[in-house]
Amino acid sequence: MNQSLNQFAPSSEPIDEAASSRTFTHAANAVLRYLRQQCDLGMWSVSRAEGNDWILLKVDDRAYNVSDNTILKWEDSFCSRMVRGEGPMFDHDVKASATYCDAPIGRQLKIGAYIGIPLRLPDGTLFGTLCGIDPEPHPAFSETFKASIMLASVLLSLILSQEIREFKASHKLREAIAESHLDALTGVANRRGWESRVAEEEFQLQPLAEPACAVVIDLDELKEINDTQGHSAGDDLLRAAADALKASLRTSDFVARIGGDEFAVLAVSCTRDQAQGLVDRIRDSFSQHKIAASVGMAMRRQDRPLKEAFHLADQRMLEEKRQRKSS
Repeated sequence: MNQSLNQFAPSSEPIDEAASSRTFTHAANAVLRYLRQQCDLGMWSVSRAEGNDWILLKVDDRAYNVSDNTILKWEDSFCSRMVRGEGPMFDHDVKASATYCDAPIGRQLKIGAYIGIPLRLPDGTLFGTLCGIDPEPHPAFSETFKASIMLASVLLSLILSQEIREFKASHKLREAIAESHLDALTGVANRRGWESRVAEEEFQLQPLAEPACAVVIDLDELKEINDTQGHSAGDDLLRAAADALKASLRTSDFVARIGGDEFAVLAVSCTRDQAQGLVDRIRDSFSQHKIAASVGMAMRRQDRPLKEAFHLADQRMLEEKRQRKSS
């Protein structure tokens, strides 16, 4: 058993199985190295399918000049067809395949041989694939090799499931810590709490390409209310805005007051459609509370830092504010 496990190690040195084989990134690297030894295809990868993004999380590439975290279109890929049951998991001569020969990915990358195995979570949800391609057709894959790659995919899925469970558990811990970063007036996080949460999420999101979005909200009338009705009325508006935001969020979403009249929301494990639904709920909640506000949203990209999504959301909020003022 120990000899078998060490075959998956990313170097010739012994590994601490208890400490290092639990992480998905380590396991993905180890599996790719093992598969490279067993079958020297042009590229091996571990990917995530998120909407129409096909994110190549870890790549062992010798033929295509593709690197980790490359984002391609899921619908263009062989893997999308394989997952739908339209094509085989093992195809040693793609040119002879009626299913794969016209796939758009074939116009981007020369593919003569293909292997694709789904990676699924315990509830059956598709996470992504374990994939191998080569520019040229390959001799037929042996049944022994097919069995070994299927086993590797099962082990990788198990490690992935454990890491996602730990990822979710860490969220609960961070929520407890965040209580020390609260804005006293509104009861939501303050700027320091926001920056701390963004930094923590950046570290957690990257290995799994977990989708996330940032939303920035700016109150349109706080200064006017402070000037005409007094700061007590302005404080009431800020508290009402915080309550309206909290009413529109999921339990896992994070909200902070990051400036005098500005709030921000961070939503992880949030697809683009879910993010748009979040923005719609925020607008509806503010409308019900008769609060005028400008809102901007941006999705996190796997190849860019999370704070860039925040800055883009802020720019979109400012553009909406300018449009509202000019109309």
